[in-house]
Amino acid sequence: MKILVIDDEKPVRDILVMTLQTLGGHVVLEADNGAKWIEVLQQYPDIDLAIFDLEMPGATGFEVLQHMVESGHPARRILMSAKMTPDMEEEARAKGAECGIYKPYLIKILSTMGLIGK
Repeated sequence: MKILVIDDEKPVRDILVMTLQTLGGHVVLEADNGAKWIEVLQQYPDIDLAIFDLEMPGATGFEVLQHMVESGHPARRILMSAKMTPDMEEEARAKGAECGIYKPYLIKILSTMGLIGK
């Protein structure tokens, strides 16, 4: 699976990328802000999953989500935030995300979703 991780916090991004590569065996691409991701998506239109932060410079996670939905990109979408609430997750799902997850994410969540080995 080809996964795009978008997060402006490098340590958080690095941990998620390493986890998905090492435990999941996925090809993982990175973007460090909400504006740069579109370059990566255009360069790699075969991305299967995008995991992105809610709050970052350039564009919010909801703006990224809206653009992906409106452009018809078929990738699964996961919104993440250190401030994720049940209402925010519900809003993310209503706007086209598969789910919203709380940072720091748990290995169990990624495993349950089938993104890494159990």
